[in-house]
Amino acid sequence: MSDRPRVLIADAQENSGALVSLLLGREGFRVDWQHDWEEAVLAAGSLAPQLLILDPTLMQSTPLLALEQARLIPSFQDLPILLLLTKRDAATFPLEQVTATQDFLIRPLQARQVMKKLKRHFSESLPG
Repeated sequence: MSDRPRVLIADAQENSGALVSLLLGREGFRVDWQHDWEEAVLAAGSLAPQLLILDPTLMQSTPLLALEQARLIPSFQDLPILLLLTKRDAATFPLEQVTATQDFLIRPLQARQVMKKLKRHFSESLPG
């Protein structure tokens, strides 16, 4: 079923990566989870994901700088990106940066929060 949306997760944290992988897998997504930024960049070139879920700490960077750096990669230039942020980072994240192709999830992740954000990007692919 290659018409199922593909999501690339770039996250070194086992708990959040496992939760997102499980949730998306149950909803029928093809999920690729990379624990390393360089591996995620390589995977994106060959897998052509429709969404990137990115932990900015993989790039040892602030969330905004990580987003800017990701946008320099051809595979990520027009790709929707969900940043994985701490509550502190989310509180200071500029809301003008939240767009149809850029948003964030707050750690610790909750299933309802993850699915709500994903439905915004894949409304035709998810139930209800």
